[in-house]
Amino acid sequence: MFLLLLCLLSGLLIGVLGITYKLASRKKYDPDGFRSALTWIAAALALVAAAVSGEPFPGGMVLFLAVLCGGCFFLALIAVMRAMEIGAVSFTWVLINLSIVIPILVSAALWSEPVGVAQGAGFAFFALSLLLFGRDVVRGGPKRISVEWVIAAAIMFLANGAFLVLFKVIDRHTAAPHTFVTLCTLYCTSAVLFLLRQRKFALPHAGEWKLGAAAAVSMVGGQALIIRALSINTASSLPIIHGVSIIVVAVASAMMFGERFSRYSAGGLLAGLVSITLLTLG
Repeated sequence: MFLLLLCLLSGLLIGVLGITYKLASRKKYDPDGFRSALTWIAAALALVAAAVSGEPFPGGMVLFLAVLCGGCFFLALIAVMRAMEIGAVSFTWVLINLSIVIPILVSAALWSEPVGVAQGAGFAFFALSLLLFGRDVVRGGPKRISVEWVIAAAIMFLANGAFLVLFKVIDRHTAAPHTFVTLCTLYCTSAVLFLLRQRKFALPHAGEWKLGAAAAVSMVGGQALIIRALSINTASSLPIIHGVSIIVVAVASAMMFGERFSRYSAGGLLAGLVSITLLTLG
């Protein structure tokens, strides 16, 4: 029951993060300003959390992996914002959640993490849910898939998958709870990469700071809970977390932005709930 609550709360927070991405794209904020505010605030939150929790400072290998995480996070964050700007937001969010396939396959191949019958059925329903959500029709009609969107989505998919794999490797590398110190290293690395990319220091506007703060709180909280969930269970926790985030973003899109549910998205919601139940029973 504790693991289920942990996964549901993490999924809720990650879903809120997805909503802030959508708001940023609709309000036409400067993408670099929004991302810079998000990563700097996230780094500060993670640093405070690490100081309060009294976690030991990680060794060289953990720091190295955290820096690699930061690089993957940087690429994924740039790619997801770009994909949302030029393509359908709902389908982009579904695709980035599909990247959980990468750590699940890696965990099964390298660490022989078991997949039971109920979990296997849960994965099938989860895949069905993603496929149905992918057919969702946003308000105003679906946007045409361009080559640029395909490239951005592919980078987003691979970078986010590598990001999750590296977190799993860090968890297996050490028994010490380096959660927040690792997150702090990750976000600081990403923020520095943003500065190098911009080649100048430009403070984001007030709106970007406010939205970035909401995104950072959801991001730090959600990812910290993901790490905790993975430390007490196999990678099968990930479909639960990401499935919940998809439902949160879909419902918020209908309530806040007037995007209508097609028969495919309604079926995706139902398949997602069945998937969560089966994966939890497994």
